[in-house]
Amino acid sequence: LRKLEAALRPGGCLVVEVPNYGAPTVRLKCWWLARSRHDGPRWRHLNPLEHCWHFERDSLQRCLTAGGFEPVLLRTMSGDSNTGGGSRFHRLLQARDWGGRLLCVAQVQ
Repeated sequence: LRKLEAALRPGGCLVVEVPNYGAPTVRLKCWWLARSRHDGPRWRHLNPLEHCWHFERDSLQRCLTAGGFEPVLLRTMSGDSNTGGGSRFHRLLQARDWGGRLLCVAQVQ
């Protein structure tokens, strides 16, 4: 984060999008897959080759603050990033802030 801070132009913003490990839908999916397959949770973002760290809303905010950034927008998004998540179900999740992805816009403190 400190390297990103140095790379930003004055007044620039950092935009981060990560899987939301704290989303109720993710917890439910992991529970269901573990129960039905008997081989543990299989959430596609629990892949150490792609995601070294997993965040919930609070942990992402703490990480950015510790790295010298102030989040100005922190919200969840739902749906697959490839489809846009336009279904009624995805809109409901987003309205309740339960989406499976976290989007954050942050400025240097």
